[in-house]
Amino acid sequence: MSSFTTQLKLSPADDEPGVWVLQRGFTYDLGYRGGSDKIKVPKGFRTNFASVPKFAQIIYSPYHPSYGKAAVLHDYLWSIQKYSKKYCDAVFYDAMISLKCPAKRREMFYQAVNLFGNAAWKNSQIEAIKKDPAIELQYPVLVNVEERARAELAAA
Repeated sequence: MSSFTTQLKLSPADDEPGVWVLQRGFTYDLGYRGGSDKIKVPKGFRTNFASVPKFAQIIYSPYHPSYGKAAVLHDYLWSIQKYSKKYCDAVFYDAMISLKCPAKRREMFYQAVNLFGNAAWKNSQIEAIKKDPAIELQYPVLVNVEERARAELAAA
């Protein structure tokens, strides 16, 4: 079974409310613990955990132990833009299983990112281009994302 191999250590970002900074990187082993397929989230990565709407945070805290770490992993995968959205969302689902997130909750979160995540995915693509203008998006899902981001960079 897939598993996280290190603890999540964070602190609040000084410059942005609701954002957290990893104080120590962590690793997620895909498939089984100790396997060769690993995702390493680096120290210093910034996350907002799960983008749970404010009205729903009464019921679903973005920091809950049964999915919070999976949300950080998912944020990281979206930010690096090396994999398809579908793959990133599947890893999120797998990570929630490894954290023993209840089945109904995990299905709800997976469907939420799957059905409503296109705008956030598009923003992740734009941010990736801003960080590295030479990046070539491997899996664009929305037309003109690269064009828009590069135009924003040129205007800045």
